[in-house]
Amino acid sequence: ILELRNNQLESLVPIGNAIFFSLTNLRVLKLDRNRIIDLPDTICRLQKLVEVNLSTNNLSLVPNGLTQCHNLRVVNLGNNLITLLPYSVGFLKNLQELNIYNNPLQDPPYDDVITQGLQKTLWTCRQKYWARQNGPVPEVSVYAAGVGNECLTVQPEFQRRLKKMIDESGSSVTLQQLNLKKIPEEVYDVERMTRLDLSRNDFSREMLEFRENFVSLKILSLKWCQLKELSPSIQSLRHLLELNLECNHLTIVPQQLTRLIRLQILRVNNNRVFSLPESIGEMTELRELYVDANRVEYLPVSIGKLRHLRVLSLSQNRLRMVEPSLLKLSSLRIL
Repeated sequence: ILELRNNQLESLVPIGNAIFFSLTNLRVLKLDRNRIIDLPDTICRLQKLVEVNLSTNNLSLVPNGLTQCHNLRVVNLGNNLITLLPYSVGFLKNLQELNIYNNPLQDPPYDDVITQGLQKTLWTCRQKYWARQNGPVPEVSVYAAGVGNECLTVQPEFQRRLKKMIDESGSSVTLQQLNLKKIPEEVYDVERMTRLDLSRNDFSREMLEFRENFVSLKILSLKWCQLKELSPSIQSLRHLLELNLECNHLTIVPQQLTRLIRLQILRVNNNRVFSLPESIGEMTELRELYVDANRVEYLPVSIGKLRHLRVLSLSQNRLRMVEPSLLKLSSLRIL
């Protein structure tokens, strides 16, 4: 812990470089109520930092290095002169509290985004980050039909672009951040598809449908898709080896998922999962299981049957006890 609060510090660029290169075990940094105008990007050296307080200073920019401190949980930037929040803030997965009150913030807008809560702020920053990297999310024009305008048809321009992307993908299809609401029909027509990446779309309104012709799929990524539940049809992906469901809104891992007996890597971290199904013990080929940042209180006894499991990650949950059957995991290397 380093506290330099309520002083008259104006710049940490000269001394900050020395501090940040030396104090690499620092976990808490409190510099509030000074006159600081800037911080060096070498603050990224503080990889163990979990809390930083920079409130009531004269900062106009947030140092990019701060967004590389991936263990940060609490960041206080209130009462400064900040107009722009770095979009890379959206990738601070462990962040639990972000205070940016009383700043002339323009982007992301304070009233429309910041006041909606931390998750809305982080999601908006991620969207803007990827738009800057890959170009803006295409605006999809739709034709509304039906009694209540419930039937939406994608306009031909976007449909042609989407079809071209899928046709040129071969057996590995990537459709990240296209503002998709469901799996495009063209994807179901891809023959011998082995990899499908649908990350950073919005599947919150309609349950995804996994059809039998996905049988050859080996890798499926659905991270950051605002998923609330999984369709029972997930069990049809019987040759799947890797499934990424991180950073969604899932509250349960459905029993049907445990029928993917060939699955080797499963990521359900950063969701709202309360428990794992007892039938998880049937996934005997599982090598890596990531359940970090959920709400799990107990582990099923059957987890001890995962004889090939090498990595079991359960950080930031609500575990009340260590399940004794974990002692049977003779292949475990990382816990």
